[in-house]
Amino acid sequence: MKYIKIAFLIIATSFLSSCLTSGLDDLPTYSDAEIINVKFEYRWSVKEGTSDKLRVKMMVTDYEVNNSSNTVTCSVTVPAADGEFTEAVRSNVVLSDIIAYTTISSAASIIPEGSSPALGTPGDWTSTNTYTVRAANGDSKTWTIEVSEFNK
Repeated sequence: MKYIKIAFLIIATSFLSSCLTSGLDDLPTYSDAEIINVKFEYRWSVKEGTSDKLRVKMMVTDYEVNNSSNTVTCSVTVPAADGEFTEAVRSNVVLSDIIAYTTISSAASIIPEGSSPALGTPGDWTSTNTYTVRAANGDSKTWTIEVSEFNK
């Protein structure tokens, strides 16, 4: 009985698979390699019982994207203390240890260049950082992201 079930599954699978190899529309290959926005956040841990819990506070980020020069200039403001984001935690927020993330073009990827921090991890934003955005079709652009103002 077991062998009959296996044989049935093999035969059924061959009938249910598709053999369509032509007549399909070509999907567009995206050629955009743009940075759309940049945001920053600060992460810290809070002891709860025997474990540490990660907390996140969004920084107020104003940014200007210049598509002709492939630059993004940001102004980052640390929000006021509130709730678990106490004044003691707020005082630890520094430009050399905040996390950046971006929105980029559809189907593109972004790669840090040189010593630029990986996005989504704590990094040093005291100087300009460089990233390559690679479009789905293989085209790429080199972008610089700079924090020109840090307000606390």
